[in-house]
Amino acid sequence: MRKNLGFTLIELLVAITLISLLAGFAIANYSASQRNGRNAKRRADMIALQQAYEQYFIANSTYATPCSTMIVGYIQGTFPTDPKPSQSYYQICSATTYCMCALLEDGGGNSSTSNCTGFGLGDTYFCVQNQQ
Repeated sequence: MRKNLGFTLIELLVAITLISLLAGFAIANYSASQRNGRNAKRRADMIALQQAYEQYFIANSTYATPCSTMIVGYIQGTFPTDPKPSQSYYQICSATTYCMCALLEDGGGNSSTSNCTGFGLGDTYFCVQNQQ
């Protein structure tokens, strides 16, 4: 009598299918985690910029114009940039008001209730604006 050593074709196909499904789920979860991380950085950057603008206003009784160059001394580290090189943060500044927005990858923004104009409304943008 001959001993069967090895696997049948059906067993191999089932194993390959299960491994493929698990790999697909892992890759999808990894991509979602990266996207959520980038969106969290965008929100944190907007809040940090808002705090810097408000500190500038307290010190100078006016908001910084142009937007990015005047508040460098009020930001810890370098001026924040979007985590994706192909995207950037959107800013509108004047001596009495400012609005800054970041385009989020998966919605969850707040610009539908914001007074910021020019960036498009909806839940795809996270915006901060002057508090004074």
